[in-house]
Amino acid sequence: MQSSSDPFPVPVGRDGVFEAFCPPYHADMDAAVDAATAQASPEGIQCVKDICGYILDTFGKFPATVDPIQLTLMI
Repeated sequence: MQSSSDPFPVPVGRDGVFEAFCPPYHADMDAAVDAATAQASPEGIQCVKDICGYILDTFGKFPATVDPIQLTLMI
């Protein structure tokens, strides 16, 4: 994934091996959140979608400050 504000590409996974919950493996952050949430309240899911969409729209990548692979390893 390449952000216009970041000179370096951001690794988001390896096709068929490890695919992060963000574009390009999902159409948008709504689809990524849908795929990542198995059971949650509709209000909670919408809140997460709003926050994730805001971050992607504002910073051009998700997550905004670390690579998606690093975030997955931290959780």
